[in-house]
Amino acid sequence: DARAVAFLEGKGLRRSWRWPSLWQTEHAYGFTLAGVYRLDVLAETKRLVTEAIAQGQTLETFRAGFTEKLQGLGFAGPQLVDDFAEGPRKVELTAPWRVKVIYDTNMRQAYAASEWQAIEDTAADFPALQYHHTPQQHPRLNHLAWDKLVLPVTHPFWKTNFPPNGWYCKCFTIQVSVDELASGAVKLSHSEDLGS
Repeated sequence: DARAVAFLEGKGLRRSWRWPSLWQTEHAYGFTLAGVYRLDVLAETKRLVTEAIAQGQTLETFRAGFTEKLQGLGFAGPQLVDDFAEGPRKVELTAPWRVKVIYDTNMRQAYAASEWQAIEDTAADFPALQYHHTPQQHPRLNHLAWDKLVLPVTHPFWKTNFPPNGWYCKCFTIQVSVDELASGAVKLSHSEDLGS
């Protein structure tokens, strides 16, 4: 997906001690790895993730290349990073769970950015979106409350809540057509449906 690749290529490198050190929309513009101070590690990871999207790599293929590259940079296995003002931080980017988070999070963000561009391109025919919560063992209650919410593409809600809209969010949207709205098959939600 060329748009997903362009989204990642357009991100600058940002150092962050923890994931919340960059807040909400900052993640849309900055490529980061929590606890990583070295720009060469950030740059190489960004390159590898972008390549994974461009080539449609599986997690297993990405993991093999990622681990090999980090070994070459001397950053595979447990690391103690003590460059941050917040204090030292133990980091292990090549742990299987961490590689999966890096792969999944960046894939979701890139494809969501690509999807949003497609939604904007087709908004004349599909002027609204319906939010869908994916069942999880420990759901975010606000995401669950938004399940089946229907709002215009232009509604400010989507600027902060278009999925993925939080750590490991698996929610998604479905476009709603002019015909569906005109026929009453799908109805727009009211602002009070947004909750707090």
